[in-house]
Amino acid sequence: MHRLLKPLYGMPSAARAWHTTMSAFLAKDGCSTVGFECANRQVFDGFRARLLDAFEGTYEGPLQHYLRCEVTRDMEKGTEYLSQTHYAEEILRTANLWNATPRLTPMQPNTRLNKDDCDKNPALISIDDIVVLSVA
Repeated sequence: MHRLLKPLYGMPSAARAWHTTMSAFLAKDGCSTVGFECANRQVFDGFRARLLDAFEGTYEGPLQHYLRCEVTRDMEKGTEYLSQTHYAEEILRTANLWNATPRLTPMQPNTRLNKDDCDKNPALISIDDIVVLSVA
């Protein structure tokens, strides 16, 4: 995992500029993608050295988290596993819903709720978090 020290974010053309720059670097090095795996450690270390020479950044070690997913690798089996379990638990704990009693759904037809049926301390949870929880 590499982290850029001077990101281009905030500029309207940042994504295109980053893609163009990185694509040119990878093409020059004989690669076609940013996700780079290699069975030969010396080849990988050489690529990493060239990458850090070309771009200001640091090597952060093997990838452990990516886009709110925990990444687990088994190098012997050649497998990777992505999990959002930790993130889902964090969302539920933050919203004080970790120990909540599950409700039966759907409700009975024609059921009407009033303010007395609602929790007095509503959980604050974003739409993005609800989407993550619905697919986790």
